[in-house]
This record gives sequence, C-alpha cells and structure tokens, in this order.
Amino acid sequence: NLYQYVRNNVTNAADPDGLKTCWRKALATSYNNKKGSFSPSLRRNDIAVADTYYTRENPDYNAYHSENEPPILPPGYSPHQPMTVYRRNGEIIRSSIEDTGRGHVVHPDVEDPGGWIDLNKRSNIRELDWISFDVNDDCPCPAGSSQYPEGAPGESVFPDALPA
Repeated sequence: NLYQYVRNNVTNAADPDGLKTCWRKALATSYNNKKGSFSPSLRRNDIAVADTYYTRENPDYNAYHSENEPPILPPGYSPHQPMTVYRRNGEIIRSSIEDTGRGHVVHPDVEDPGGWIDLNKRSNIRELDWISFDVNDDCPCPAGSSQYPEGAPGESVFPDALPA
C-alpha cells in the first residue's frame, strides 16, 4: 500500500517522518568485502558510496587520509542511510549505505561522486540503474538528483544503456 504512511489520505495527511524521496541515475558496480566503513560485517547487497577524499587528481587514499578521519560522503548520503536500487533486470534491492570506495574515480563515465554506488555481490555488474533515497522535506535533493525525474521506475522506462 503506497499510501499507508499517510493513512490512505494523501490530500489531508503529511508524511510523519518529514521526508521526501530523491531519485537519480547511478553507475552500479559490484564488489565483495567482508568489512565496511560503517559496518563490522557486510551483508549481501549492502551499498558502498563514494569517499570523496578520493579524487581523479589524488586517487591514492593513503597519501592524504588517516585511519582516524571518517570518510566524506557525497551530499545527501549518510552512514546506514536506506537506499533502494532499481536494477535494469527488474530486481529491486532495498539496502543501506554501509561502506565507501573510490569507484567514482576509477570509472571515467561517472561525472560526480553521487553518481556511483557499489553493491556487495559475488556477481559482476556494471550498469546504469535508478536509485532512490530520502532526505528531509526542508532540504533540496542533492545535485544530480530530483524529486520527480522523468523516466524513474513507475514513471516510464529504465535509463539508457551505458556507453561502451
């Protein structure tokens, strides 16, 4: 029931959590780790997002990042934040941000750090998928994302294939 959170009254009720959903297309890749930046043991489909300490100019993490410094996540993302991934094959993955990485640096088709995620899976993937995540109602959706994007799941079709 899509309207349960407003007690089936979408015109007279409000989201009690004060959240809105932001959508964006992101390059989804895969990895297989046991320990995450925010979780002592990763589960299948846990999500890693960019650690923005990594840049294309400085891809060597150890050169300027100490173990005592927490990762810096892209705007709108936070540790343990729920995120939903709508894969091209129809699979819907509801998970959370439990790790970080530098995929936004090594994949040349990623234009900004928020446009890359890594799924903890044993299979290899590299595809452009839709992701959704919630932010506070009084905050704008981060750059690169939108509350009502054209083509989001349920609206139209999945995004075009990645360039070769």
